[in-house]
Amino acid sequence: MKKIVLSVAVAVLMLTHLACAQTETSVLRRADQMIEQRLYASAYDLLEQFDPTNDRPAVLLKKEHVVLDYFAQSMNHQAFCLQDLKPGENLDSIRANFETGNIFFFMADSLLQRLLARTPADCALLCGYTHYYHALLYDYGTDFWMEHLDSLPLTLLRRASAVECGCPDAAYQVGLYCNMMVGMYNVGEDADLMEDSAAFYYRRALAIADTHCHAHFNLGAVLFNKGGYAEAVNHFRSAYRGYTSPVMRADAARALGIIFTDHLNLPDSARRYLDAAHHLLPDDFENAVNLLSFRLQNHESNVDALLGECWTNALEGEQSFNDTKFLVNLFLSNNAADLIESFLQRKAAQSASAYEQGLCHFLQGMYLHSEPAQAASDFETAYQLFADDGAPDDFLAQLRQMIDELKNPTQDK
Repeated sequence: MKKIVLSVAVAVLMLTHLACAQTETSVLRRADQMIEQRLYASAYDLLEQFDPTNDRPAVLLKKEHVVLDYFAQSMNHQAFCLQDLKPGENLDSIRANFETGNIFFFMADSLLQRLLARTPADCALLCGYTHYYHALLYDYGTDFWMEHLDSLPLTLLRRASAVECGCPDAAYQVGLYCNMMVGMYNVGEDADLMEDSAAFYYRRALAIADTHCHAHFNLGAVLFNKGGYAEAVNHFRSAYRGYTSPVMRADAARALGIIFTDHLNLPDSARRYLDAAHHLLPDDFENAVNLLSFRLQNHESNVDALLGECWTNALEGEQSFNDTKFLVNLFLSNNAADLIESFLQRKAAQSASAYEQGLCHFLQGMYLHSEPAQAASDFETAYQLFADDGAPDDFLAQLRQMIDELKNPTQDK
């Protein structure tokens, strides 16, 4: 009799456990359906009602997925607002025009740490923890992300980076942390150790997922700094092929172009990747000027149009004064003073902008005249044009001093 009662009790216990499991499974399935229908607030409410104490790992991870990936508004990824989207709405427009909503707190960091204290080897929780720091990194930037990486998060990220957990982004983030620490050490054995550690974790990320483009790119950068140019090329090329973002692809192409130009002496490969970087981001000054420098160094004839693009990019950038000076010096260092002088004369005559005209005359006076009187004449013209454009008084005063010194070279300063 005792045996029969015990068996019945075990059966009831098993049925109860199965019912709970089925309930959790059905709730998670329903939440996934709501997410697919873009009913993000409803999905979270369903999960919250089922597990308000956040004791169920699978449900907590689903909540984290909803708030981090589909928030309408987030404050430091600790307080969130969710919305069910209507037909025609999308998250980008909701976030851009967000005004107010029902804000709630969801502290993924501490909630996941609590469950990991019970089951420290749970790979699903460890990967969920990695997801939280991934969101901090990509939504708020490296400085904010670094502020949150004390010893416990780093320990958990290292645990998640184990190959058996299959979480490549955890290894990547530990590698990135080591990379960031290199700059703090600057030089010395500690910096070398950190750089080696960064390479170790990037390689571990790639051992788990060899398509992790950021790990390829950053490992390429570490190898480049250590002089391992041939191996760096392999990783930069993998990043270039894997990235879908034009910005990131251009960064990888630029790195390849620099290595092939400056270190491996393979001009055809250099030209290909420098062209690609410029094509991907035609408005980027650095990409355009790298290609221009290559063409000048290799005495290629097709520089006029590219010079015009570089000039336009420089004028539209935030460092137009310094960037245009860099352009002039690039031509001077490649024995092409006549090309840049004719360009500046043409621009000064054609432009309707007082600032651009003034810049052309200033650069000619600064770099292209051997006679003081000629330089002073261009500076005088530049002074008037900059004044008309509303240049700061202190800049105009410095320019006036330069003019006076050119006109009176023996005058006491």
